[in-house]
Amino acid sequence: SLLKGNDQGVILQVWAMGADLRIGPAGSVTNNSGLRISVGLPVVNLPMIRVGVASRLQFVREKQVNAVVHWVIWGRHPY
Repeated sequence: SLLKGNDQGVILQVWAMGADLRIGPAGSVTNNSGLRISVGLPVVNLPMIRVGVASRLQFVREKQVNAVVHWVIWGRHPY
């Protein structure tokens, strides 16, 4: 990968299918905490974050229904 640790910022876009879910730092997000991503929402654009932080995000389903998370990471690479 051309992305290195904390060197670069990335933009993360997420959306949910099947059920609502939560996103947050690994180990601290539960089905009652974290940023809620609802099935009815369009694509949610998170603010730019460092690669090292983005690699430690965790997705948790809100209910006992299997949620599917779709995500896209946008990054800039100097050439």
